Amino acid sequence: MDTVFRLAFDPDFAPLSHLDEHGRPAGRALEIVRTAAAVSGVAIEFVAVSLGDEASQLETGSVDGLACAAVTPERAALYDFSAPYLHTAASLFRLAEPERPGGPGTAGRPATVATPAGGPLAAALRAERPGMGVVPVAGYAEALEAVIGGAADAAALNAEVGGHLTATRYPGRFLPPGPSIMDLSLAVAALRGSDRGRALLGRLDLGLSHSRVAATPPG
Repeated sequence: MDTVFRLAFDPDFAPLSHLDEHGRPAGRALEIVRTAAAVSGVAIEFVAVSLGDEASQLETGSVDGLACAAVTPERAALYDFSAPYLHTAASLFRLAEPERPGGPGTAGRPATVATPAGGPLAAALRAERPGMGVVPVAGYAEALEAVIGGAADAAALNAEVGGHLTATRYPGRFLPPGPSIMDLSLAVAALRGSDRGRALLGRLDLGLSHSRVAATPPG
C-alpha cells in the first residue's frame, strides 16, 4: 500500500480551503492539490487544522505538509515548497465608515493593521513596511473584529478570502478590498530538509506539471 501523506489545511479559508456542507475538505486550492496528487499517483489525506496550529503540527510530524501555504522569503528559511499552483494577493480591509483620524491614508500616526499571526503577512509587513504597526491576531475573523473594535485601522488579509468573509459574515460593514499590498503565490509546503517532505513535493510537482494546473507566473 502506498504511503499516505497528510496535508494540513485551514478550514476557515474559504473559498480556497474549507469544509463543505457534508464536512468534507473543499475549496479551489484543495481541488488543485487533489488533482495534482491523483495525476502523479500520490496518496494524500487532507487534515483540518486551524491557521495558528499549522506550523506546530508540521514541526511535530503530525502532518507531512501544508496544502495551501503562501511562499515568502521568511518562510523559505523554514519550509520547502512545491511549484506555485495559484497566484493571489493581499489587501487591506477597512470599515465602510469615515476613517478615524490617523487611519490608513492620512497624515497621522502610521497605519495599524491586524493580520493573523500564523499567516505570511505579519513578518512580511514588518520587513517591507517598517512604518506600519502590525497587530497579530489568531485568525481572519479576529483581524476583522480588531478593526471593528478599534484596535486596528485595517485588516491585512488574502483579498479573495477576506472578501468572501466580509461579504458573508459582515455584509455592508467593510469596504471592498483595497489595491494589492502584496502579491502571493500559493504552494504546498513541507518542513525544510525533510526527506519525506521532499519526496512529497517532488511527486506533487510532477502532477502539477503534467495536469497543467500549475499557475503561470505573473509577468
